[in-house]
Amino acid sequence: MFHSLRCVLVLFLCFGWCVEHVAAQNLVPNPSFEEHSGCPDGYTQLDKANDWTIRLNTPDFYHSCGANNFSTPNTGWGIQCPSTGYGFAAIHPYVEINPSPQEFFGAQLVEPLVIGQKYYVTFNVVMPKYSGCAINNFGVKFTSVFYGDTGIVPAPVVNNFAHVYSTDIIQDSTSWTTVFGSFIADSAYQYIMVGNFFDMSNTDTVKFSILNCTNVYYFIDDICVSTDSLTCVDITNDIIDFIADSTTIQNGSCVNYYVNTIVDYDFYEWQFPGGTPSFSTDSLPIICYDSTGSFDVLLITSDSSGCSDTIIKDNYITVNQANAIVKLAKKTQTSFIISPNPFSNYATLTFENVKKEKHALTLFDNQGRHLWTVTNITTEQVEIGRENLMNGLYFLQLQTDKRIVASGKLIIEQ
Repeated sequence: MFHSLRCVLVLFLCFGWCVEHVAAQNLVPNPSFEEHSGCPDGYTQLDKANDWTIRLNTPDFYHSCGANNFSTPNTGWGIQCPSTGYGFAAIHPYVEINPSPQEFFGAQLVEPLVIGQKYYVTFNVVMPKYSGCAINNFGVKFTSVFYGDTGIVPAPVVNNFAHVYSTDIIQDSTSWTTVFGSFIADSAYQYIMVGNFFDMSNTDTVKFSILNCTNVYYFIDDICVSTDSLTCVDITNDIIDFIADSTTIQNGSCVNYYVNTIVDYDFYEWQFPGGTPSFSTDSLPIICYDSTGSFDVLLITSDSSGCSDTIIKDNYITVNQANAIVKLAKKTQTSFIISPNPFSNYATLTFENVKKEKHALTLFDNQGRHLWTVTNITTEQVEIGRENLMNGLYFLQLQTDKRIVASGKLIIEQ
């Protein structure tokens, strides 16, 4: 879910040599815990989140479909919307008991790391309201060992080393904190693990009560590993995205927008600077642009709980000056009416034709491409059928064999 994210200083370790940077996908499967085989209703149920098959010492899972304080945003540890989507993981990364039953979780990467390749890592973490203590050193470690689902105290991964981790104590209980860093792979690691890989003597703490730090708890979301630094800047696009049927148009044209999400949202709030309308709550809006220029598009999705996700695409729509076909609409000397307009099935074009001249009527799409022409029109009315045309903006041109007598816009909608 959309929140302001605070970034923290990380340490990263490099081994071997660098190779050329190439664009790549997120190597972490199910990075925001959306895909699940069941809904959590108690502790130790991260096994219900797909792909997270490494679970040391009972990590937890929260999802909007959950019950018994394991739903989002109403968790038993306080109200917390996910960073994106509907789910997140949770662990006790530090327990002030010796030996400490620290919790960890992990997954097999989409593909093994390449030795010598530089990788960028990000993940979001927040300390819930009722956590009794805050710590630093929260991070990720890569391994070729599959630890499975088991309880081991102390965990074999605690060795005061992590590939990427936070040196700051993370104690924000309102906004998600983004931990980020990079490293160069020294092995073809197959698995990623998340947690605090440092022992008590090497972990700094801040206590919020007179009790010792036996009640440290954190939520984790949006985990990313990629050779492309931009992939992990914001993985919101993995959860929510939208597309337009055309991103370069002429002024006077309309654009159909489509939502592409892996979760089901209840509400949509669009903002279209430069568009008409400039605001919409439709899931599939049609927006028209009369002014030339480049325009942003913003979409906020939300559910009934009030949690929301936001995506902004800067300069997404480019509107160029219309071609001559559109300009003729302002120059025509012939009076005409198109009704109804917009229309769903049929519209009627009415125009002056006192001399019963032969006219031809041509239809163009919003890119000026010819679709069809009707000839030998001698009446003063023409019925225009929808036929197989899609919703959107079209242009009509009426002409005789000597001149273009009229041009206009035609809008088809449901």
